Amino acid sequence: TIDHYYWAEYLKALMDLVSAPEGEYARLIPRVADGFRDIRTWSVVLPDTPGVLASLQQQGYFLGVISNSVGTLEGQLKREGLRGYFQAVFDSAIVGVEKPHPEIFQLALASANVAAHQAVFVGDTYSTDVGGARLSGLHGVLIDRVGAYLNPDCPRITSLPELEQVLDT
Repeated sequence: TIDHYYWAEYLKALMDLVSAPEGEYARLIPRVADGFRDIRTWSVVLPDTPGVLASLQQQGYFLGVISNSVGTLEGQLKREGLRGYFQAVFDSAIVGVEKPHPEIFQLALASANVAAHQAVFVGDTYSTDVGGARLSGLHGVLIDRVGAYLNPDCPRITSLPELEQVLDT
């Protein structure tokens, strides 16, 4: 609900991508939007997640979360048993700015006490995640579990365990 224009365009592009009949857009878009608003849509924790986060934490990485969320992200991380892996959580509804705006990335960099060129941001949306990271001078990594992005101009992983290979390069 934060950026109506963005979501309207996003959902229209999604309908085009899945070849939905244009006459059905008015019926389908609100149903898909309702699904996006349901936190359970965005809160599936894959089995490999805790192990990768623990490994990164043990290697000394500063781990944080930057999310365009609705003010409930920290509680969700706690419920899922993941909050302890992260030194910082930046929920756009709480901090008052959202990706891709550089300010939210700058808040995270200040919290980690690192320069932008030393930081990596992993996200699942090219425009807001990789684009926002780049606007702020961070290295962007796209996690694309379903192959939605063809030949992106950034490192692309399909699962979280692949991140450790990217970090080694």
